[in-house]
Amino acid sequence: MLRGLGYPVGYRLSAPRISMELAGVDLVQPSFAKVLATTSPREEAWQDLALEVRALGLDTRTTIVGGIEVPQQARLAHEAGFELGQGRAVRQPYPPPSIPEPPPAAS
Repeated sequence: MLRGLGYPVGYRLSAPRISMELAGVDLVQPSFAKVLATTSPREEAWQDLALEVRALGLDTRTTIVGGIEVPQQARLAHEAGFELGQGRAVRQPYPPPSIPEPPPAAS
């Protein structure tokens, strides 16, 4: 229904191995996906992640990598072909805006 209205449809890949999500991806046929970043500092682990994403018929350019905590993860994700990321290494958290105090009640 959403796709028919022109809205992009996403899918969150949450299984330990992305290939375990094949049935869900086939059913939803997402425009984009989100996957959790690997904690491995090895380049091969990131290349394997990108390979699994492509094997599902998804594009690494439209796959969001969440949980990027250190600059090394951001670098390895970029080298593997991922262009979208979330986490402390992408943008540091910041405090929420202050809430203005309501004016004192008139007596």
